[in-house]
Order: sequence, then structure tokens, then C-alpha cells
Amino acid sequence: MFKSFCSILSIFIFLLTLCFPALSSQRSIRTKVKDPEGVEQILYQKSYALLIGASAYYEGWPKLPGVRGDIKALEKTLQDHGFTVRTILDPDSAELETVYRKFVQDYGLEEQNRLLFYFAGHGHTIKQKYGAETAYLVPVDAPDPEVNKKSFLFKALPISRIEGLATRIDAKHALFLFDSCFSGAIFSLTRAIPASISHKTSRPVRQFITSGGADEQVPDESIFLKQLILALKGEGDSNDDGYITASELGVFLTESVINYSRNTQHPQYGKIRNPNLDKGDFVFILPKKKDKKKKTIPAMEALVPSPSYELMFWDTIKDSTNPDDFKAYLAQYPDGLFATLAKIRSQGASIEKKTPPLPVKPDTAAEMQVLLDQAAEHIKFSRLTSPPGNNAVDSLRRAWKLKPGNFIVQQKLTLVVQSLLKSGKEEVNNNHFKEAIEQYRQGIALSDEFSLAIQNKELFRRAIVSLLKKQHENERLEMIAQEARDKEAEQKATKKARQDSEKLAKRIREQEFSRLIALADKHIKAYRLSTPADMNALDTLREASQVDPASPLVGQKLELIIGAYLKLGKKHLNNNNFSKAEQHYAKARSIASEFNLPQAQLTLFAQQLTDARRNASKNAEQVRLAQKQREEARQKELLKQKQLKREQEADRIANEAEYKKQQAARLTRDAEKKKQHAKLEAARKRLAKIKAARIRYQKLIASGFKAHDASQLDAARRYLSQAKVMNRQHNFSNDDLNRLDTAIRSLEKSQAAEEQVAQRAAEVKKSVQKKKRRIIGTF
Repeated sequence: MFKSFCSILSIFIFLLTLCFPALSSQRSIRTKVKDPEGVEQILYQKSYALLIGASAYYEGWPKLPGVRGDIKALEKTLQDHGFTVRTILDPDSAELETVYRKFVQDYGLEEQNRLLFYFAGHGHTIKQKYGAETAYLVPVDAPDPEVNKKSFLFKALPISRIEGLATRIDAKHALFLFDSCFSGAIFSLTRAIPASISHKTSRPVRQFITSGGADEQVPDESIFLKQLILALKGEGDSNDDGYITASELGVFLTESVINYSRNTQHPQYGKIRNPNLDKGDFVFILPKKKDKKKKTIPAMEALVPSPSYELMFWDTIKDSTNPDDFKAYLAQYPDGLFATLAKIRSQGASIEKKTPPLPVKPDTAAEMQVLLDQAAEHIKFSRLTSPPGNNAVDSLRRAWKLKPGNFIVQQKLTLVVQSLLKSGKEEVNNNHFKEAIEQYRQGIALSDEFSLAIQNKELFRRAIVSLLKKQHENERLEMIAQEARDKEAEQKATKKARQDSEKLAKRIREQEFSRLIALADKHIKAYRLSTPADMNALDTLREASQVDPASPLVGQKLELIIGAYLKLGKKHLNNNNFSKAEQHYAKARSIASEFNLPQAQLTLFAQQLTDARRNASKNAEQVRLAQKQREEARQKELLKQKQLKREQEADRIANEAEYKKQQAARLTRDAEKKKQHAKLEAARKRLAKIKAARIRYQKLIASGFKAHDASQLDAARRYLSQAKVMNRQHNFSNDDLNRLDTAIRSLEKSQAAEEQVAQRAAEVKKSVQKKKRRIIGTF
């Protein structure tokens, strides 16, 4: 008996070790659900979450050190819900929008995905002059707008950019959670109680939830985050259907955050203002409750101490003579039904048996124990009615034949029937009607076969009839659903072809976009900013923006062009060429307005241009005043000079009159002197003329002799002729003239003789040459 007890105890401990890990393990996320009409819906293929936490602010905003811990807690909760989580901490202005775009690019293009975006940090709302409100997410490097509004607008991320990204996501469901306070301007506020899970979960949706409204403060210890985690752990399931929709989540967070924040935070939630993206609902799937667990439950229930197990334990040891068996019973059931008797037997005393035990053959008892052990093993591994010949029911049938009416066999058969009926209930809960009918039929058949006392047996019989009707209805619905699936498959094939075409077009667009960006870079380096036509960076980027309007590269390149124009404008500004600077500024401003780019650089340059003009105007005014003062001084000086001139003129007239008198007397004296001087001058001139003529005459005679000496006969004759003319005019001496004439004649004779000699020599030479030619001709 003690050996049998130890065997049962070991089985009990083994089952305990197997089942407890099953209790602690988590169920996988279900991707399929059935709506109230029983139609199966596929919710999501994959789930991704982007968590952004901004805590280390350093430009005037309060730091939020608690954000990092909040992000870690939410990351764990979302992973339990089957999300793949990407975490970004303390993004600056350059990184904040980029991580959103990169996340959408990586995971937002698959239709069956669900995306969750979470931002924890400061938010701010600015009311425009025309009355509209613009909400911003604040990166860690953004300044306080009360101190530097221009820089804040340049660095903060408008919620409108997030709205643009939301409309370009292909994923079916996207939920944006902002643990920040600002005006919910991009979504329609929702206050209705959400409906149950239905076919509308298959419709696309973009939903938003913020932790507070405009002008409210975000506490470092986030109430919103704590309530969000509690909601995702099950408290947000308002209708207890095992699912939490984003609408339910919005209702729960609104009520709980307002309550726990003592009315200082008022969360807002709703769907995007887009008729194509506001029909569905984002869904979180909760694990099933314990009463819905599958076939491991009967084995687990077998481990819980109950009267039936106590009776089995007592039936095993009641005939034992070993006091340790009863001590073991008291240790397990100190207040059990047989505790008093067990205490007596544990002390070694005997007890009178009211009915003697039935004689059992040793071989029959051993076989009975083997069958019971086999049945316990089958029950342990849920082999209740299958496989044939190797299951708990077959073993218990054989044990019943050996010992009809045995209490242990009856208890085990009752446990098998209860397990079958319970499994049938679970199959009903999972809408598996065919399996439920089979389980119910087997359980009722066993109950009837062994006359077991099963509660609500007739209820289960009626349930079989009801399930047969439902099964027939389900088969009919399945045929309808199959037709719908065939139609859906055809639509999917058409959609896939369209998607393939769109992907090809997308690749072509990406290649064209890359080419245009590279060409724009070349134009910018060569300073071909907006000219010549069709060969400049601006026209190229216009084409690129048409190819991919969402790419940030176009904006970055356009900002480079704007910077280049402003650089040129500053160069002209330094040279006080305001017209040129104004032209470059106007060009940069037109580009920024055309592409809706930030105005910070332009605003700064406009201020510089205004300051330069103001300074130039001040300098011009100072120059004008200085010129005016100089002109007034010059006019005074002119008046003095005019007065002085008038005085000088009067003196001059008086002096001139006196001078005229003196001049008249002087003229009279000079006239007399001139007459005398004229006579003397005339005599001097005559003498000088004669003297000069004599000198020229002597020179002509000397030149004639020189020409004679040089045998220049013509020059000598010319000088002789000129000397004869002067001699006739002035009647000079003829001696020199005669000598020159005689010398010239002598020279003429000698030259004539020389010419005759030369002529004769030439004639002789010619005669000799003729003779030579005759002689040569003869030979």
C-alpha cells in the first residue's frame, strides 16, 4: 500500500512540475479573431512601435529625467503585446523628423502591419495672428519661444508634419500617442463609447491621443504613462471582450488621467480629419482568461486538493498497517474527513472494520494497479479517448471489467467526462462546433455507459442539438465566406499586380530622384542657382519635388540655394549695394515661399538689410548736414570775398585813373623817344644787314672753294652764282669772286680732259672684247 501511495505522490509531483511553468508562460498574440457574426478576421501580420523620449533639454525648457524610466516600462509592456520596439532618446531638431520618416519607410509600407508612435517630452501650441493654432513637438535643442521665437519655429517639429506622414503610411492601423500637452488641431475629437470588435477593424485608421490640452504642463512623473500601461494590461477593456481598441483606450485615459491629475490634465483623443482614414479602430489583443485555457486545464485541476482526491488518497491507505501512511495523510489533509481516524491509526492502533474487504486475487490486483497507472498517465497527457487502444477510457474500461463499481475507476471516469465536457465548452468558446459536439457526445456516452453522476447532463444534450444547428449554419456561412475569399483572392491578385506596377514605378521614381539630386549638387557647386533656364539647380529641384514630394533632401538642397543667395546678398550688402542685395533676398524669399521652407535665415537677413539701410540713411543724413554746414561757410566766405572785391575794385578804378594820367604823360615821352630810337634802330639794322650780307658773301666764296677742292663742280658753280647776285646787290669787292671763277674754269677743263681719257679707254676696251669674241668664235 505504501508503494502505491508513493507512486501516486510521485505522479502528483511530476504533474506539478509540468503545469506550473505553463502557468507562468505567456500566450502568443492572436492575429485572427471572429466578429459577432462568426466571420474570421485577420487583424495584423506584424506590429512595430517607435518610442521617442526627450528628457535632457538644454535650451531653456525644464528637464524631464523621469522620461527614460517611462520609456523602458512602456517598451516592456508593448513587447508583451507582440510589438517590435525601436527606442530613440533625446533627439535634436535634425534627428526628430528623420526618425519618424525612417520608421515609416522601414515598416509603414506593408498593409497588414500595425504601427504605434509614442512621444514623451514637451509640446507647445502657438496661436497665429489670423486665429489658427499650430502645435509643435519640442526637441531637446529647441529654445523657449518666449525668448527666441524665430529659432524655436526653425527647430520645433509641427504636428502637421506628423499628419503628412500619417497619410502616406500604407499600414492598415497607426496610433500616435503624445505624452505632451498641445491643441489637438489635426484630429476630430471623439467622446462616444467604442463599439465591440467587428469588421470595421479591417478598415484603415490613423488615431491620436495626447496627454493634455494646450497651455497645460507635463509633469515629470507621467500619470498618462502609468495609466496607459495599466490600460494595456487589461483595465482598458471596458466591455470585457478581450480586446482594447484605441477608442476604448482614449475613453479610459481621459477619465483616469483627469481623475488622478486632479483635473490639471485633460487628454484628447480622436481620428485624423480624413474620410478615408477614420473608419477603422486600432486594436490591442489581451491574453485569454484562465477559464478559457485549453486542454492543460483538466490536468491542472487534478492537482488541486479536493474531496474526490482526498477519498482516493484514503481509499489507497485505509487498509494499510503502516502508521507512516496515515501520517502522510494528516500532513496533506490536517482537517480532512478522516483526520480523527488517521490520527488513531498513525499511533499504531487497529480499527474494527464494518465490512470485510472483498477477496481480490493477487494477479487481478496487480493488473488493476497497472491499468490505473496507465489511466493516470493518459490523463496526465490528455489522451482521454484517443488514440484508439491507448487512451484513458480504454484503460479504465478494462479496470472496470476487473472490478466493477470500483470507486477509484469511477472517480477517474468522472474526471475524464468532466474534462471532455469542459473541452467541449472551450471549443464552443472558440467557435469550433464540430469538435465541441464530438466532445459532448463522448462525455455523455461515457456517463451513460458507467452511470456516472454528472450535473447538467440534459443541458449538454440540448447543447448538442443547438450546436448541430449552429454547425449547419456555419457550414452555410463558410460556403459564403469561401466565395468571398475567392473573390478576395482575385482582388488580391489584381492588387498585387497593381502593387508590382507601383513598386516598379517607385524604383524608377527613386532612380530619377537620385539623378536629379546629383545634378542639383553639380549646379549648386557651379553656382548655377536659377540660371540659365532649364540648366540650373532650382529647376532641377522642382522636378525632384514632383518626383518625390515627401523627401527631405529637396528641402535641404533648396536651403543650400537660399543660403547661397543670401551669401551673395551679404557680399553686396557689405559694399552698400542695396539694390543687388534686395534682388538676391527677393529670390531667396520666393524660393522659400514656393516650397514652404523655414524663414529663419530670411528673417535674419531681412533684419540685416533693414539695419544696413538704416545705417546708410543715418550716414547719408550726417553727410548732408556736413555739406550744408560747408555750403553755409562757403557762402559767408563768398560774401566776404565779394565785399573785398568791391573795395579792391574801387581802389583799382582810382588807381587806374591816376595811372591813365601818368600813362598819357609817359606815352608822350615815349613817343618822342621812339622816334629817336627808330632812327637809330634803322641805322643799326642797315649796318647789321650789310654786315650779315658780307658774312654770307664770304661764306659763299668759302663754300665755293671747298666745293672746288672736292671736285664738286656743280656746287661750286651754284655758290659762285649766289655770290655774284649778292655782289651786285651790295657792291662788294670783286677779287675773291674772280679767283673763284678762275678756279672753277680750271676745274672744268681738267674734268673734261679726264672724261675724254675715260671715253677713249672705254672704246679701247670694247674693241679688245670684240676681238676676243671673234677669236673664240673662230676656234
